[in-house]
Amino acid sequence: MGLLSLPFSSHGLRTRAERLRPRLYRMAYAWSHDAALADDLAQEALARALERMAQLRDPEKLDAWLFRILANCWRDAMRSRFDAEDVDEIAGGLASAEAGPEQRHAVSQVVGRVRAAVARLPLGQ
Repeated sequence: MGLLSLPFSSHGLRTRAERLRPRLYRMAYAWSHDAALADDLAQEALARALERMAQLRDPEKLDAWLFRILANCWRDAMRSRFDAEDVDEIAGGLASAEAGPEQRHAVSQVVGRVRAAVARLPLGQ
């Protein structure tokens, strides 16, 4: 069963959604820079919209609703492409024995104070 043969709640909404497909594709392509992925995303967004057409409360906001669905499809595609890594595992590997900028600044302040205090001591000490 093709995408265009699935029923919308009204013929007008179906026609409007069909007309939005090129815009959905262009937006997806702008995000992905991949023609095949952009086509898949536009198709998936329209398919999801068809499945959930009853959830559209304001037919005047069809455009925004479809583009929100497209954004969700894009997010889902990106999540599935990249394996999620545990942040705690990454953080453990990022720790370095070298002092960070904050620690180096704190040490330089202490060194400066010590040198200033030593310079104020009488010559014999």
